Amino acid sequence: MTKNLLAILLGFVVVFIGAAGAEVYCRVTGKKAKVSIPYPGPQVAVTSPEGKVSEQFIMELEASPVAKWKSQLSPSERGIKYREGVEKVGVYLGCIMCPELLPEGRYTMTASSKISHKLIYDIHFNVDSHNRRRTPVSLEATQAIVMFGDSVTFGEGVEDAETAPYFLAELRKDTQVLNMGMSGSGPGEFLFEVSQKPFVRLADLSQKKKIFIYTFIDDHMERMICRSNCMDNDRAWVRNKPYYEDVDGVPEFRGTFEDRVFLNTVYRGLRKSAFLNANDVIFPPFFSGKHFDFFAAMMEQGQKNLQKNFPGSEFYVVFFPGRSGSYGAAAAQACKERGLKVLNYDSIDVYTLTGRRDHVIGDGHPSPLTHYIFAKLLHRDLPR
Repeated sequence: MTKNLLAILLGFVVVFIGAAGAEVYCRVTGKKAKVSIPYPGPQVAVTSPEGKVSEQFIMELEASPVAKWKSQLSPSERGIKYREGVEKVGVYLGCIMCPELLPEGRYTMTASSKISHKLIYDIHFNVDSHNRRRTPVSLEATQAIVMFGDSVTFGEGVEDAETAPYFLAELRKDTQVLNMGMSGSGPGEFLFEVSQKPFVRLADLSQKKKIFIYTFIDDHMERMICRSNCMDNDRAWVRNKPYYEDVDGVPEFRGTFEDRVFLNTVYRGLRKSAFLNANDVIFPPFFSGKHFDFFAAMMEQGQKNLQKNFPGSEFYVVFFPGRSGSYGAAAAQACKERGLKVLNYDSIDVYTLTGRRDHVIGDGHPSPLTHYIFAKLLHRDLPR
């Protein structure tokens, strides 16, 4: 027993000396002491039956109102984001805990290269009297589809008439589609908003049949738990998000991530390590099954709140095509295990379907073509 204990202590000493040496090396030389750290991923099948598309679907895409969409950038100017970075002005950044949301009006949103100053996009968006991006108003609608999400749902980088909620409203003339998306949002914003009374942004929801959608992309896992990398200055906006803790399988509101004092102190200390930063080590280093189950628990609680306040409504967790490939399968499986309705489009190859025009070149957000594909899939798969 004593020998085993001494061996363990000796092992810790060796590891500590090695880590300290690597840290000193990185700080003195400014070089990266690379180390290979295997991060286990979720063992979940990646097949997605809902993601299949037919030849007829492709033909309809080619006849869409945005079939001939092209980037503002020339081929030589593409890839700017990864070389130089992007400067954006006028983004509707979500802050659901703020006392006031963006008021009704018409706004301009632009993005350009920080170095070359090439314009990536210059678009306008309109906000209605309930702080939502405008979609067509259907006075005779018998059904409402309410789409929660982030910049992908909102349609960052595209015009009002080029967003998935707008396209879906055009495809379903008897349906009022509400765009609840706000840039930077995640599971916390969704659950916080549907847990509050009154539902300010849903005050005009009067249709008899109601379908609520939460649209998932991989980034939402980061926004849900705020790992050690959210202590970096350029990710301070993540720390202002609603913070929920898992209490016996039930999400409980704890303020914002800024209120998570002890863990934040530990994370800030870890982010000061030159060695860990050189190897891009984040804590926790991967998302476990517990994290995906917590995401599902937040969706389940959101569904309960919605169905309590809007009896007879339906709720779906939807995985955006091409944006949830890393975590979508695990998150979808966790949701299904809790009995939630899931539409998983993560296996759809939008890159090929759109002829390599799946995103706004230089920015990375979905292009009008990808928004149209998403709307067509929802129109096909959601109940009438």
